[in-house]
Amino acid sequence: LQMRMSKSASGPFDISIHRVTTPWGEGTSAAASNTGGKGSTSSDGDPTWLHTTYPDTLWSNAGGDYVAQASAVTSVDNFVSYTWSDPRLIQDVRLWAAGDIPNFGWLIIGDESRLKTAKRFDSREHSNASRRPFLLVELAPLP
Repeated sequence: LQMRMSKSASGPFDISIHRVTTPWGEGTSAAASNTGGKGSTSSDGDPTWLHTTYPDTLWSNAGGDYVAQASAVTSVDNFVSYTWSDPRLIQDVRLWAAGDIPNFGWLIIGDESRLKTAKRFDSREHSNASRRPFLLVELAPLP
């Protein structure tokens, strides 16, 4: 998994990727670039800290329902692209591809223990396709 960090309020620390276990929505809200990271008002269908799909469906656990053990961890600092790769991440993809578990994606967790640790990663909607996140899967024949 590769993502490009485009904004940061702090120095280096680990970012972990966790497999999400509950389906969630994707609404139409979008924070303006001048909000300073304060977000925007939720619209119908948005996932929020409390909702899988605003305003009707809640997560079982505030912040999202996900596997506690990280699928991968990478330290991030500068505004460049970072790669997460780990056997657990590969196992997630294998289980999704085989249809053994539903694919609700991954949740990104940073240092939530102190203030001003926000990191922004470019999304699939970035105008420059080379800055969008991507998942590279290399297939090899079984021995």
